Amino acid sequence: MRIDFQCPNGHPMSADEQDIGERLTCDECDTTVRVPAPSVPLDAVTAEVARRPRPPRLPEEHDSVDLPRRRKRRRTPPVRTFDHPYHRIRIGLSLHYAWILVYLISIALTMLALLVASPALLALNFVVWIALFFAKPILGIIGSIFCLRVPSGANAKPFLWTSIGLDAVSLVVGALFFLLGAYAAARRGQAGAEVAALAVVFLGINYLCNYLAWVFLLVFVHKFAVYVTDWGTSSEAIPVGALGTILLLSPVLAVVLIAVLAPILPRDVLGMLLFFGYVLLLVWVVACVKVFLRNLAMLSGLREHLLKQIEKA
Repeated sequence: MRIDFQCPNGHPMSADEQDIGERLTCDECDTTVRVPAPSVPLDAVTAEVARRPRPPRLPEEHDSVDLPRRRKRRRTPPVRTFDHPYHRIRIGLSLHYAWILVYLISIALTMLALLVASPALLALNFVVWIALFFAKPILGIIGSIFCLRVPSGANAKPFLWTSIGLDAVSLVVGALFFLLGAYAAARRGQAGAEVAALAVVFLGINYLCNYLAWVFLLVFVHKFAVYVTDWGTSSEAIPVGALGTILLLSPVLAVVLIAVLAPILPRDVLGMLLFFGYVLLLVWVVACVKVFLRNLAMLSGLREHLLKQIEKA
């Protein structure tokens, strides 16, 4: 096979295929030229390039190409304060806070009325105690209903339902006490005395139901405080309930003791006991105030702890 090529000066030359790489002399200009390898035909190069896969064309700015869009992650909207279940529990605790605060105000009015001996203060104190007589179970029932939003994992709902039932009984019995008292005041003689005795029994039942409803409320507070890891409130609820129980039983024991010793002891000794009884009554009132203040601080601490939990949500 002959190979055609040119010298550097453009003169045509030719050689055999076996002379590839050898040096030949041009006949026209005597220039020495190395025989080149045969070049690939242009058609063959074009066919090879056409067989190769073409790279994808990148879209330009003016091209309208629908590229796949990334799906946006939906962010969970934050829980509003009023939608959080702990918010209603805080309202319920506030209602329980309210009736305890009214108790403290009524105790302060009673002590002031006894010290000043003012008829106006005594009348005001009587009205406050009547209002508290019905306000305590009503506020307790409504407050405990709000607290029913407590999570089931706290295992505290049975104590709330028990407290609600006891407050309802206290409300009904208290109304019966006032009705029987009014009837006994209108009647005289043996019938009036029997009705008055029955009214006193209803008053005792009312007193006991109020106390038990408060105890079950404290058990609920203890259980729920453990659930929300409020260790200060959970450790405070049990001692407050124990002190309240002692304060509840002490007046009953004092009345029973006086009733037993009154027929036996001389009047002078009985008078001294009554004097010490007044001193003990003052100590009892101060102790009740301290227990109620600890109860208020406990409920306030739990409310603040729940507010922090709501803000974290």
